This record gives sequence, C-alpha cells and structure tokens, in this order.
Amino acid sequence: MEKIFNVESFKIKKDFVTHHNIDLSENLVLVGVPGSGKMTIMEKIIEEFIQKGFSICTYDYKYPTLSQNIYNHFLSYKNKYKNAPKFFSVNFKNPFNSSRCNPISTKYLKDINDAKEISKIIVNSSFKEKDNYFKISSIDFILSCIWTLKIIETNHKKNNNKEYLTLPHLIELFNLPYDELFQILKKYGDEKVAELLFPYCLNYEKKEIELLEAQIGNIKNSLSRLSDPLLYWITSKDEVPFEINNAKKPILFCIGNQPEKKLIYDTAISLINFRIMKTINKINEEKINPSLIFINECNSFYLDQKLLDNLIKKRKNNKTAVCLSLTGLDKSEKITRNIGNIVSGKVHPKTFNEVFKKMEENGFKNTISDTENIFFGILKHKPFKGKIDFEKLKIKQKNKIQPIPKLKKYEELNVDDMKEIITKNFHQIKKDIEELKQ
Repeated sequence: MEKIFNVESFKIKKDFVTHHNIDLSENLVLVGVPGSGKMTIMEKIIEEFIQKGFSICTYDYKYPTLSQNIYNHFLSYKNKYKNAPKFFSVNFKNPFNSSRCNPISTKYLKDINDAKEISKIIVNSSFKEKDNYFKISSIDFILSCIWTLKIIETNHKKNNNKEYLTLPHLIELFNLPYDELFQILKKYGDEKVAELLFPYCLNYEKKEIELLEAQIGNIKNSLSRLSDPLLYWITSKDEVPFEINNAKKPILFCIGNQPEKKLIYDTAISLINFRIMKTINKINEEKINPSLIFINECNSFYLDQKLLDNLIKKRKNNKTAVCLSLTGLDKSEKITRNIGNIVSGKVHPKTFNEVFKKMEENGFKNTISDTENIFFGILKHKPFKGKIDFEKLKIKQKNKIQPIPKLKKYEELNVDDMKEIITKNFHQIKKDIEELKQ
C-alpha cells in the first residue's frame, strides 16, 4: 500500500527533515500563496501517479490549466494501465469538450436518506452559516421536492425515458409560484412528502406567506440564481460514470471551475465532488483501481466534511490518496485534521503560525525566519523544513502540448449550433415542469 503511494520524484534537500519524499498513503495538504510553487509540486505528483496507472479525479480551479496537463499525461502514459483508461472533462466554460453528468440521478437514491444528503449539499453550498431553524427548514423542503421528482421520474419511465430528477428540473420546480409548487407536490408526492410538507402547507393554507418566506424564501432566491442554460445542459444528462476507481474501467476525471460565475456553478461543483467521493467509498474492494483525488483550492466551494473524513479513514481499503491545495489554513482546520502530510511554502502570517504550531506539537525545535525559498511542515507526522529543486520538478514535455479536443459528437458543430442545442435543452426542462401542472 505505502509503496505504490510513494512519490519518488519529490526530493527535499536535507535540512531538518529525515524524509526525502512524500508517502501519500497519509494524504497531503499543500499550502501556499499564488506563485509559491505548490502547483508545480502537484503537477509532478499527478504525472507520476498517472505513470503508475492511477485513476484521477481533480477539481481544476483555474480551468483548463490543470485539466490540460492531465489530458497530455493521459495521452503519454495510457499504455501504463492494465485496462484502457478514459478521460472525461466536466466544465462550465467550454461545452464542446465537456461531458454531461447528473450527480443526483435516480439510480443514486436508494432511499430518502440519500435524497436528504443531496438536499444538505444544496443548502450548505448556498449558506455558509451554522445550522439553524431556517436552514433546516430549507433542507426539508428541498428534500420533499427531490423525492417528488424521483416519484415522477419512476412513474414516467413506464411511458418514456425522460429524466426528471436533475438539478435543473429541481431548480425549475422550486422556482414556481407557491400555488403551482404546492399543487405539484401534493399531486405527485407520497406519504413521506406529505409528512415533510406539513409545516409548510400549514402556513400556505393559512395564507401566512410571510412565515412561509421565512422558512424557505432565502433558499428559493438562491436557487433562482442558478437558472443558467449551460448549467442546465451539463447537469441534465447522465453520461459520465462516477466510479473512477473501477479497475476494469479506470477514469481520469477533471472538474473545471469558472471563478467568474462562482455563485451560479458552486452548487453543481459541490454535488459532482460529493457524488464521486460517495461512489469511491461504495465500490467493491476487489474491483478497485488505486486512485488520486486532488482538489485545488478546496475551500472555494462547499466540501462535505463527514464524507471527506470517511474517504480519508477508508483510504487503505479504497486505495485512495487525497491531496488538497489551499492558500491558507485559517478557515480550514476541520478539512486538514485527519491528514498526515502538510507541505507549506510562502504563506500569510496567520497560516504560518498555524503550520508552525503543528510542527512544534510534533517535536520541531528549530526556527523558520524566511519562507521565500523554503518549504516546511509535516511529513508522515514528523516536522521538516527544507528546499525543493523546482528545476528538477518541472515537467519536461516530450511532445507539443495538446489542448483538450472537442467530443466526437460535437466535431461538426459550430458555436451557433451548440448555442441552439443548449438553449433548446434549457426551454425543454422548463416545459417538462410546466407540463406537470396539467
């Protein structure tokens, strides 16, 4: 286990440290301000793990930089895998090279508890404050909508193959006026939905709209901002297998962000990351391909802490290494608590103090006065400080860098064609929900 997770290419010039490389069976947090060199380290680790035949899932905060890097390694080293791997990019920037995925598909919802997990992700990605009455009210109401859409899809499967349980359909349903929304929920919902709806129906029937707004008004406004044709296109079809570490069908999966539209796409990104981590934890051990999960700027979106902790705890059974990249630790104490390797470059003073404190707790008795040219932190629960030879770390491209190509099915389309298809899908989803009122 530890041998396959050893990063031989990561060498530190010996100073205090007795380790010369990183063992990713203990997972890794890379910390540093922009320009500190953390991405150079991460790119080298990813290259080495693709050479070893690992499945990869990465969240590319500045898409397509990291995704393109992974795609080129995929081209160079795909012959290293026992079974031929596939490369998938899901991004909200270029629909021509983005696959489509539905992280809340009916097939993932075995019972109402699975639906509640989805509801929590949606609410927590919208509101950062701690749990309170209004947040819990939002979770329960979204849960009733999710479960109703599952019932509708199950019933409609008998007559057609249309998907109703998607994030876009949920957004459209939730954005209906209260009269129409409650009409659909009462018409198609079962006893579970009726039980969940009771406190909301009480206020609705009494015309206590102000109380109803207090219960779900904030989340209703938040979801209304997600009505976006590209988001609807990407997340309304289930084309991508989330079992990235299936030994028979290994996958290199890149999730691309668009920071300029953070408010629109954060919820979808949170759901996709959730679904991948959830699926990795469930796969049969005999069918597992070793995998690397790398989340760049992991505090830039909502990451389910319990699920992350569970993934880290099961890392040996799942043969999974988790690598997180951060600019600072001041708001990330929970995220890093179960990780054995922390490598820090130049950071802000508050983060420096946090890392140095962890080093002292693990026996460090030296001093660090300059973070410009050194990296420091903890490797396998032992403190270190040292220098990294970035010239040796830099990846030497054998061939010219290839951009991520168009998907074959879109090769004959131009920009106007693609825009027309996306717009048509946007209106079709709206129509699907409108038809439920009849």
